Amino acid sequence: MNDTQMFEWGGATITVHPSTIRDEINKETIAWKLSDAGINANDNPLLFMRFLNCVTQSVIAGDIGYVPPAATDSPDDLRASFEAWSNLPGDLYRDWRDAIQAVNADPVAPELTPEVDAEALKKDPIS
Repeated sequence: MNDTQMFEWGGATITVHPSTIRDEINKETIAWKLSDAGINANDNPLLFMRFLNCVTQSVIAGDIGYVPPAATDSPDDLRASFEAWSNLPGDLYRDWRDAIQAVNADPVAPELTPEVDAEALKKDPIS
């Protein structure tokens, strides 16, 4: 798990932290309520997932023209928040996405993992 990431956008600072158990439960709660409000995750799973990650793993200091929802919000309020977030500027999204990906990245990057010779392991699995 990686440390927090911060970036600035429009005079505001957005801090993104690695996902916690609370974040994961909040994602499930928001997803369930959005389903009740008629938002189907299967219609655009990437948009749905990115929304959940951004709103549960971020703290916004300043004004970006959007206030993240709480898992305790009503299904209708969460739907309105989802729609508002979906219409934020693309450059904000790209910075936010990159920060989310950085904090959620696997700590053992594939490029740092040694290659394994499968044929050699079949011949001598001990070494």
